[in-house]
Amino acid sequence: MRTSFALLALSAAASVSAQRKIYVASDLQNPGAIDISLRSAWCTGERNTCGALCDRATTNDCDVTTLEYSCICSNGTAPGLEYYDQSMPSFICMQAFSECNTANVGNRDGQENCTTSIKDQCGTLNATEVHATSAAATTTTAAPTGTGTGSANTAATTAPSSSSSSAFAAPTANPARYGNAAAIAAIGLFAYLL
Repeated sequence: MRTSFALLALSAAASVSAQRKIYVASDLQNPGAIDISLRSAWCTGERNTCGALCDRATTNDCDVTTLEYSCICSNGTAPGLEYYDQSMPSFICMQAFSECNTANVGNRDGQENCTTSIKDQCGTLNATEVHATSAAATTTTAAPTGTGTGSANTAATTAPSSSSSSAFAAPTANPARYGNAAAIAAIGLFAYLL
């Protein structure tokens, strides 16, 4: 019986550690070496995504030099930008993937690791489509509409699309709230076993 509880606790703890990484400028080799026009396009995409997810965002900033950004909705919440393409976390993620692939040219295992450890963490949801779906049906949550395609360079250099919105923030696929419950359950079961 205690073995079953121990396995359950370990499973819960493992699910907590499997959360999505949020990529930031410090994850890149040299953010300043990225062409200024590309960084500018990334900031435009970031601001558009924030605008699509938040109704009258109180904060919607992006610094082209540092790639630091801030998106706060009018209700005081921050959307899970890491789940959306055309957001700064996803642009940085795809750039990190490209850098990893370049560093592993001729190394199949290294490039596969780049895909599983970096690219698979990049956002793929379209904020405009998710927002339109959530605004049309208030009782349902939008599902991912597709997956990324193309090479890392294509995805990293894609120009952002423009959009506008007047609704509240779209639902985000944030697993953290479930991770916290799993962590609490794991701690409780561990204490019980002791």
